[in-house]
Amino acid sequence: MYRFGISCCVLMICASGLLGVAGLGLHAQAETNLERLLRTKECRECDFTNTKSLSGLDLSGVDLTGANLAGSNLYRTNFTGADLSRALFDDTSTERAVFTGAKVGGASFHGANLTGAIDLNLAGTYTTALTTCPDGSAGPCR
Repeated sequence: MYRFGISCCVLMICASGLLGVAGLGLHAQAETNLERLLRTKECRECDFTNTKSLSGLDLSGVDLTGANLAGSNLYRTNFTGADLSRALFDDTSTERAVFTGAKVGGASFHGANLTGAIDLNLAGTYTTALTTCPDGSAGPCR
């Protein structure tokens, strides 16, 4: 496999000519899952646990139903119109992420930092005293 560019690049070109994800600090399964998500806009029940470099990605309209994003860096990630039902956002850094029109019913935000999250409707979600709410207050969020 040949990689072109520096480690901060998002895309790589494989010897086979396929496009993939590189330089994001992903564990092997998360890298495979992110490639699938970017290609198909769907990755139900996928594992992105402790993925530190998902911040700033445009994940608008994706289906991450039941996905595990626990411990991940989601700073300024765009989830506009995404289906995040039953997803785990426990202990995530989700500051200033955009949730306009996103479905988050049944999602867990235990210990998540949601400071400045945009258009996040937390009705039907799980937050605790360890959650930092979008307005910066301590949870549980309303």
